[in-house]
Parts: sequence; structure tokens; C-alpha cells
Amino acid sequence: MQLVLSPNGQLVAASDLNETISVWDVPSGQRLDSYRMHRSAILAAALSPDGQRMVSGGADWAVYVWDVSAPAGAHVIARLPGHRHRIKAIAFSADGSTVASGDYSGELRLWDIRSCAGRTIHRQQGGINKLAFSPDGRTLASAGIDGTICIWDVQHDRLHQVLRGHTNGVDACAFSPDGRRLVFASNRNAAQPGETNIFIADWAE
Repeated sequence: MQLVLSPNGQLVAASDLNETISVWDVPSGQRLDSYRMHRSAILAAALSPDGQRMVSGGADWAVYVWDVSAPAGAHVIARLPGHRHRIKAIAFSADGSTVASGDYSGELRLWDIRSCAGRTIHRQQGGINKLAFSPDGRTLASAGIDGTICIWDVQHDRLHQVLRGHTNGVDACAFSPDGRRLVFASNRNAAQPGETNIFIADWAE
């Protein structure tokens, strides 16, 4: 199961392996609705900062944009084409204008949420586990199955830096709210099998 909290803290999206995604209202604890569109397991989801849009990605290679603001219930407003493998990671920029999606082949795509126009930045060897934008939206971090963290210059579609040193995949990554720290998780330096450690690195462009 994937759990995603909206940046404003008002909504939680929960996706599962049964092709269903549910949205919950955090203050009341009530489930607002459940939706189904994917034809296979939903592996990634993200909510826009204003809670108006949701983007989901699945094992069916599909990326859908949902309007979750309508009183009558959520509905799909676009399908974002281009991926040719299972979608593992999705992230919104802080201003909600851009969505990043990454798949198991390592393809990383950026989308304009208004026009739904997309482009491929690059391919990360071994596939992508997680994506995170910096607060200013200029930088994107991608945590790889190959044990690397790639830092991307979003404005120029350029690979800025590669962080290495993990023998297995990096499971998660996130920037601090002020953009000065990059946090990531992997089993590097694990004391026993299955242990996950959290790392914090200073970040400066």
C-alpha cells in the first residue's frame, strides 16, 4: 500500500494492489471516495499542494490526472502517455505546476499539469524508486534501484550530480522545507538484513 499526504495536510491518498485508490479527509477521518481506473496495481500517487489534483501511476504503465475537488466525486481529466514500464514514483512541484514520474526502466518524465505536455529528461540505470522536488522547484532528486541518487536541474533538463555509495536500492528521498537538507533511506550500513537507515545530507546548489 502507498500512503500520500497532501502538502496542506488536509487529504491522504491510499493506493493498493487491487487497482483502487481512496482519498481521506484528515481532520474528520472520513473517506471521501474510492476510485478505480488502472487495470493493474497502483504503485505511486501524489496530491497537488492545493489538494485539487491527484496523479496516479500503475503497473499498467499508465499515469492518470484526477480532479478530486468536485463535490460529485473525483474523475479522470487526462492520461499522460509515454511510459513503457511500471510507474514507481510520482511527485508534484511545490507550486503544483509540474509533475515528475519515474518507472522501473529508469525513464524520468516531466509534465506540465495544465497542458499535460510531457518530456523525458533522462534514464536512470536500474529504475527509479522515489522522486522529490526541492521547495523552489528547480531541482529534482530521484532515488534509484541501482543505489544512486540523481540530482537533476529541472530548468535545463540536466543531470547535476550523482550520489553513490549504496550497495542496494535507495528506497526514499525528500528535501527539507527550507531546501538545505536532502534526506534519503536505504539499507546502507545495515546491522542486520532488512534494516533501513535514514541519512541526512547538506544540500547546496
